[in-house]
Amino acid sequence: MNHSNMNTEKKDLTVGYSFIVTLYWIGFAAIGAFASAFLLHAGLTNSEIGVVLAVGCILAAVLQPILSTIADRPDSPSIKTFLMILGGILAAVGIFILFSGRAAVATGGRAIRLLTAGFYAIAMMLLMLLQPFMNALSMESLNQGHKLNFGASKAVSSLGYASASYGLGYLITVIGHDVVPLCITIGYLLFLTALLFFPFKKTVREEHEVVKSSGGAAAFFRKYPRFAVLLLGCMCIYLGHTVVNSYILQIIEPIGGGSAEMGTSAAIAALSELPTLFFFSYLVKKVRCDVWLRMSGVFFTLKLLFSLLATSVMGYYFVQIFQMGGWALLTVSIVYYVNAKMDRADVVKGQGYASMSYTIGNILGSLLGGRLLDAAGVRTLLAVTTVISAVGAVIMIFSAEKTEKVAGQQ
Repeated sequence: MNHSNMNTEKKDLTVGYSFIVTLYWIGFAAIGAFASAFLLHAGLTNSEIGVVLAVGCILAAVLQPILSTIADRPDSPSIKTFLMILGGILAAVGIFILFSGRAAVATGGRAIRLLTAGFYAIAMMLLMLLQPFMNALSMESLNQGHKLNFGASKAVSSLGYASASYGLGYLITVIGHDVVPLCITIGYLLFLTALLFFPFKKTVREEHEVVKSSGGAAAFFRKYPRFAVLLLGCMCIYLGHTVVNSYILQIIEPIGGGSAEMGTSAAIAALSELPTLFFFSYLVKKVRCDVWLRMSGVFFTLKLLFSLLATSVMGYYFVQIFQMGGWALLTVSIVYYVNAKMDRADVVKGQGYASMSYTIGNILGSLLGGRLLDAAGVRTLLAVTTVISAVGAVIMIFSAEKTEKVAGQQ
């Protein structure tokens, strides 16, 4: 160990990492949750919005393995550098979205609408590309001997997401839709600043540490065949999750809501995640993580079902508490499950395939959501996605394997 690494050894990086991950999720609220609000204002249809979001996710799915391969090279920049590059580009793209969106509203021209859509797709792509590097930053920091409470940081980021969702919903009604791209740019400029002060040095791995995996996808899923089935269930769940997150405005408008109520509902959902994120390390010691994983599919489906049944804004607010047992439970239990069921050499790859299932579900949800909204309306969309989510929940219940130890403990 060299002297320069000793100066930053064993610091508690929880506060610094919490700032970084919170700013990321503030940007996620602007780009993801308010995509429909901004792009509808810019003149796009629901179907076109679905295509925009799907294209961004597809581009991310194509580029992610390439970036990961580059990042693993001994002579490549550090994870922190990758995050700063991607975050800097995203801050710039926010400015382009601002001015192209203004021009689209002012002129109504198809070409400028397509340009706005293109910039927004790039923003979605960069958002998805950032996420695995965010997780890698925390894991590498822990591996280097620093202290970092990942669950606490995730909980703080949920607070940030909730605040941003509520604030943006209100500000749109007061200032206008320009606040969405402004939040993207300002948020990621602050993200860059937080990264700049985050103490991190690239870990140089020995050759025997790099070549350890079980091989390609075919070899991996031959080794873990039930995990492939589990991921199919996750894809169905994520599809429904994408619909209720990307099309909140369209869901809440028929029952009397608008942009402000949309922001409030997203904030309630994010706040509902906090107990699960804070206490999951305790819960998983009491009940096996495969049980929590199965339960998450049920809660996802219940959220969709009660979204379909909601007849008032207050009723829809109540539905958001299912987030506690849905997204919040899945996002932590899947990590613990992979750690428990896979060999150490396969854990990173397993987490990668879990993330890929989310991306695919996002793509399908974006495309199906926009098409169904325009063709049949929001009630049909929610009914169809509730059925798909229920199928996914059943698949997860029967494909998840019993874990024999507390996941995450070695």
